[in-house]
Amino acid sequence: MEIPHFSEWSNRVGITIWTRFEAPDDPIDMAIFEPLAVCKPHLRTAYFGRIAESPRECLLVAAWRSLEAYDAFKKSPHYDDLMTNLTAQSTPPVQPQTQGAVFSRSWFNMTFGPNTEVLTAYFPSSTSPETQRAIVKTERLVHTLVPANPRCYKKPPTFAWVDGLQDRNGESAIACMWCHGWYSRELEERFKANERRRHPQLEGTARPLVVDVFDKDLKDLGLIEWESIHVNFARIPGLGL
Repeated sequence: MEIPHFSEWSNRVGITIWTRFEAPDDPIDMAIFEPLAVCKPHLRTAYFGRIAESPRECLLVAAWRSLEAYDAFKKSPHYDDLMTNLTAQSTPPVQPQTQGAVFSRSWFNMTFGPNTEVLTAYFPSSTSPETQRAIVKTERLVHTLVPANPRCYKKPPTFAWVDGLQDRNGESAIACMWCHGWYSRELEERFKANERRRHPQLEGTARPLVVDVFDKDLKDLGLIEWESIHVNFARIPGLGL
């Protein structure tokens, strides 16, 4: 199924490849990412980090300038070397899982840092192109450019469509994600527990929480479910900008 924005965005800003791999709870040796260095001219940037909700798992995010550049890398021995390095981080070896995602802007990584929340939403694969466009325009969980005091987040979230169909609880689905750059988990929790927003269908004695408004808006568009993970992203030096 072709998502309306996918080709347009990938042609303009390239594609990010997210590789989830297992690793012991120790500092990661940067040498395992060296196979990417041969493709430095074709990379915008690359990040890695450990998943807070699953500490034995890490994410590698490589931003390629074009889908063609990534396809060429995937056919090269350097790709095999990278997958071998990532697989060898776990005992017994576990095969990494790779997924593509296309962001609406090239500066997607402005929300990447030590407290990045990756919020993924799943919708039926039958979701119409019109509804997909409405999903992109949904008012975000973090919806203002300048956060109120205390400053809970760095910038508004970045948005991406995930490549391909997903299997969600036995249902064929498409997925999108928002990446939030929080200053800390405590400030994130404070924001979600206190920040409020008007909504015509959720008005009562007080404005509803932004979390409830965001959930309501997505459910109105057919949301199956959404999930949130937190990653302590750090940029891999020497790759891209």
